[in-house]
Amino acid sequence: MDLNEINSAKKRSENRQRTCMFEGCVEKAIKSHVLQKSGILREISEDNHLIQLMSPSPFEMDEKGISDFKRVGINDVYTFDGFCNFHDTEVFKPIEIGSELNFEIKEQQILFFYRGLCQEIRRKEIGIELVSDLRKSFPVEMIHMVDSLRDGFNDGLKNLKYFKKELEASIKSKNFDKFIAETIKIPRIELCISVPLNIGELNIPEDTDYETWRANKEIPFTTSFINIFPKATNSYAICGYHVDYPCEWTRQFISDLKANI
Repeated sequence: MDLNEINSAKKRSENRQRTCMFEGCVEKAIKSHVLQKSGILREISEDNHLIQLMSPSPFEMDEKGISDFKRVGINDVYTFDGFCNFHDTEVFKPIEIGSELNFEIKEQQILFFYRGLCQEIRRKEIGIELVSDLRKSFPVEMIHMVDSLRDGFNDGLKNLKYFKKELEASIKSKNFDKFIAETIKIPRIELCISVPLNIGELNIPEDTDYETWRANKEIPFTTSFINIFPKATNSYAICGYHVDYPCEWTRQFISDLKANI
């Protein structure tokens, strides 16, 4: 496939205007930081820059593979076109104002879960756009792989949107009983993570064809929320999951973290 074509598709997706992700809002999305710019990110920056794991340009893939570490300015690092200015400011105020930060408060834990999840939703939306845009340019013998990749993005999107709805309902009502959340203070490490994870078996049984397996697959499936970042002299791991979809791996991860501090 022509690398210029891939690069053009990527730029079209990057330049597409996005709408605020908060339920019911149709305002234009601005660049939202996944983690607090003025505190968490600035504290670990050097000359207002950080190192971020990113996709290389199509022209660098032969040399660097599918991922690369790049030095990014603090205004752009760890950002996505997420929310309008109003919702970006008002919804996340408790985890943006330094004097209000308390990582043991359930509302703040849920806000970390929500923003990390929305970033992943946006990534999957962009992935679907790119695959759909480029599908016609793939060789015929690869179309089934392309369609399978797009199916995976769509299933992941459907799953994450279920938890987005549940998190938004909790944020609006300030009733957080549907989620288990725990904060563990650990020795400081210069690392930031904010991501929803699906941990479990998604293998297709040998006696089942792909279409039958996909049609019968239950969504939503277990999804955990993992946030790790440094603050002052420590790092914090804020982890959890929906009470109806508990994750044994995450339970063990929390237990292991506690056992080693």
